[in-house]
Amino acid sequence: MLAGSMKPLLYAFFSALVAFSRAADLPANYDLKLAIEPDQRSLAVTAKVALPSKATATPEISFLLIEQMTDVEAEVLEPRECAGKAQLTKLGSQSGETGWSLKPATPFPAGVTPVIRFTYHGGEKTQFVFHIGPEGCFAGGGNAAWYPQFGDVSLKDGKLTSDTTDRGIGHIRMTVPAGFTATACGGKSGQSREGDHEVFDYNVPTPCSLSFAAAKFVVKRIEGTIPVTMYFFKERANIDSYATGCRNVIDQLTKMYGKFPFPEFSVVETDDTVSNQAGFGGASLPGFMLSVSSVLNQPFNLAFYGHEIGHSWWGNVINNAGPDGNYMMDEGMAQYGSLRVVEAIDGPAMAARYRHTGFPGYNFTQCIDGFLEVAAAGLDHRLADMPNEGMGHELADQKGFLVYDQLSRLIGRPALDAAFREVLRKHAYGSVSWTDFKAEIAKQAHQDLGWFWDQWTMREGAPMLDLNWKTEGKGITGVLRQSAPVYRLRVPLRIEYGDGSAEVCYIETNELETPLRIEVTKPVAKVEVDPLYEIPHYTPESLAACQARALLTRANYLRWGGKAAEAKAVYESVLKNLPSPDPYGVEFGARAALGYLAHGSDPAEARKQLELALACPVRLDRSIARCYLYLADAYQKLGDKDRARWAAEACLSYERQQGVDVVSTEARALLKMLG
Repeated sequence: MLAGSMKPLLYAFFSALVAFSRAADLPANYDLKLAIEPDQRSLAVTAKVALPSKATATPEISFLLIEQMTDVEAEVLEPRECAGKAQLTKLGSQSGETGWSLKPATPFPAGVTPVIRFTYHGGEKTQFVFHIGPEGCFAGGGNAAWYPQFGDVSLKDGKLTSDTTDRGIGHIRMTVPAGFTATACGGKSGQSREGDHEVFDYNVPTPCSLSFAAAKFVVKRIEGTIPVTMYFFKERANIDSYATGCRNVIDQLTKMYGKFPFPEFSVVETDDTVSNQAGFGGASLPGFMLSVSSVLNQPFNLAFYGHEIGHSWWGNVINNAGPDGNYMMDEGMAQYGSLRVVEAIDGPAMAARYRHTGFPGYNFTQCIDGFLEVAAAGLDHRLADMPNEGMGHELADQKGFLVYDQLSRLIGRPALDAAFREVLRKHAYGSVSWTDFKAEIAKQAHQDLGWFWDQWTMREGAPMLDLNWKTEGKGITGVLRQSAPVYRLRVPLRIEYGDGSAEVCYIETNELETPLRIEVTKPVAKVEVDPLYEIPHYTPESLAACQARALLTRANYLRWGGKAAEAKAVYESVLKNLPSPDPYGVEFGARAALGYLAHGSDPAEARKQLELALACPVRLDRSIARCYLYLADAYQKLGDKDRARWAAEACLSYERQQGVDVVSTEARALLKMLG
């Protein structure tokens, strides 16, 4: 996972988007008292937990707790006949978590609510979405079991297995040193002072993954039906635009999904280095999200925050019963909501750009072009049954959201939105199967959609469309060709006339070749297939480009996945076997990537590769600004300030021409340092 000052939203697909486990019908009720000492990297917890009653007597219960929590003790408070210190036994540890068994003095009777008080402490280690330190503290319960998470835990063949829930309700009280501010899931219910410490109270009325954050924050709050608060490390010129932007996103998503599921929403800043160690660049938690400083240095990005806030419903309130449809009901849904937000606020043209090449400053791989490159590189997988690891997350954000977008055109957005709201109403704070999810959409659509799901989620790849046309008499004739296997499509065609006017018509196709005849009244200048990029598809030209860059694409995903040495070997192999001519920028892509790999460790090698990349006759637009930025940094480290200024200015100039601000903030900071 990449999260660093040089790797902001562009690599957001490696951000951790918190995964939530299956919730019980009746959640545990937690009263959590947290003593947080950031300088000592210490978190001391007293947790009073009321568990749901069971129909039969229970001689023992099991739970998970992160391994670093020590001096764990448990006392049964209720029922009276079971009261007293409980016997705790470690079942085993795996992936940073420990399974525990708790036995009361006598079995918990049927129909009785057990109440247990736990005490323990930890915090010295950073792990997935968990860190206690002076740079800031955060804990996401869906990733790190920092509080007891109950369910079935056992040791089988030396391997710890678990089926627990991280969702709970109740109260969280956080005590932090003076100068620190704490926030948590739920709604703030109080703040007080105790000596040289501040105390923050939050009520959690709806079942969720219990999470918190604390640091020395500057706080900006906008009141309203859903209060929006920014917790930033310092005053920022963009703090108001962030608060307003989040409010606008929430307003749009509530039109699709219904009432916002939490009392308030916040954006919480986290340190880049610490967040990288904790495995994320942005994490969506119940009622708030964590965002690294390098992202907050940039202007508010509508697509990114549209996606993250979308997880408030899809991932935080409801999740997939799995394994079928994995990632489609959280990642795919969050990305689809992001697209709808962009269309509503920035307009249809920007939504078309988002679908085609990605939203400016967001992830350039999460779009039609990104998916087509992945498919051509052999990294694709069926959307219906994606594995938990590998490319599942990425494919849902590349192709999955486009499937929902096409579905909205097929059945109409009112019907699709109604289906989403009904799924949320029926399964809130629990899980839903892929089968039931699709059935609810079919019900609202009043039609059988099996063919649609089959072609878009049970196949890898995408169709290839090729239109041959000519004017003949008072019409256009020709043929629209598909590659096998054929897709059932309604393909938009944009007809542009000689006088500059244009119209869009549609052609239905379900064959390898579909004849075309359209009557026209004016001379035709050109005909475009799918001008707004509604359908993920290859053209002969785009397929050739993707195939030419296939090895480059595979190497990029190795590099983004942290396998630098393997990626470097592939890039070097690509350079030894360059196509001639090279119309698709293969050499540029390989040399730029080698420059990125050398950046930070070998400025001379970075300079060499980046200079060679920028000298290539064909360059990939999405990487040019970053090439100039890294080249400027290499020059600066080598003591060549004049060239460093030139490269930084070139970076700024290029992004101004493109109308984006992806790395310009970093270029301006470098120029300021150079003087």
